[in-house]
Amino acid sequence: MSEIISEVFTSELLRYALLATVFTGLLAPVAGCFLLLRKAAFLGVALPQVSAAGMAAGGLVCGALGVGFGGSFCSHCANLVKPPAGGDNNGGTGTGGDAALPADTGFAPLDPPVPGDGGAVTAAPSWFAANGGVFVQMAVALAITFAALALLSQLERRAQNVAGRGGAGGDARHGALYVLAGAGAVLLLAANPFAEGNFANLLRGEIVSVGVGDLWLVVAALAPATLLLALFRHEFLWAGADPAFAAASGRAVFFWNALLAVLLGLVICGTVYIAGPLATLGALLLPAMSAHTLAPNMRAFFLLAPPLGLLGALAGYTVAAAADAPAGMTIIAAHGVILALAKIFSLAVSFSFAAGGARRARSD
Repeated sequence: MSEIISEVFTSELLRYALLATVFTGLLAPVAGCFLLLRKAAFLGVALPQVSAAGMAAGGLVCGALGVGFGGSFCSHCANLVKPPAGGDNNGGTGTGGDAALPADTGFAPLDPPVPGDGGAVTAAPSWFAANGGVFVQMAVALAITFAALALLSQLERRAQNVAGRGGAGGDARHGALYVLAGAGAVLLLAANPFAEGNFANLLRGEIVSVGVGDLWLVVAALAPATLLLALFRHEFLWAGADPAFAAASGRAVFFWNALLAVLLGLVICGTVYIAGPLATLGALLLPAMSAHTLAPNMRAFFLLAPPLGLLGALAGYTVAAAADAPAGMTIIAAHGVILALAKIFSLAVSFSFAAGGARRARSD
């Protein structure tokens, strides 16, 4: 066991996955605190699914532009090498001068191609074709997430204007968005079979496949957004808790709500890209719920959530590496254990205070 744990923290292969786990575990709970305080847990359920649908849509855009989708081959990259003449796509050899195709991919490796011979390409893929998929995928996911947030905001304002006339509430809208986004992700994957295996890994929370480019992208998305959330938390809380009073005191309510939506979108998209929608939901809400159970005041609530998220992320990642289990799902289980322990501790403290009060009352 000690050798496995040592390998988790020292392995060159797992280094980037470990760093991504640390960043998401430490930063995502800050966004979850705002979702919890605004009583928008259903929004926290829907937005990761919307972001995942955006990732699937990004796969189609990557295929159209000729760039990779999440590290796997897209149709353009697959066409950079032609199958060997007279052979099959499972390792057969041919007579056309091409290398045998590896059985695990069905395509020849991206070595410098040989000119001529039946239309083989004469140029290696560009940097953008090989590495641009991560940026295109994130850009599409952000655009779709922001569009969903704008739509929800507009529907919320319209619901306030027609209050008392009936209609769907906020939870119903969030539930509908979750269902539609999930269906859209499946349909988009059906149109892009090259992305299907990668998206399955995303749904399982396979964090171990993170590379250095993925890590930098997550840091660029999460770190500035979390910093702004922490710096302007009072403005965000005032704009959400009492909009009328905030507007009367001179605060730009629409601006702060819009900025909060943008920052939440950045955090959620960055976390979904690394850990998948279900693990993102766990990283957002479970550490925030644990902190809310233990914190005596608002300041302690925001200070406790990140270390609790980090503790659950590291514990879950270590157990996943030792048990060869999906890291994202194991991290969720670790967050759940921490939440259960926090509830037990809170109940024990409450019972202790109640028992002490009863003893003092009897003595008086």
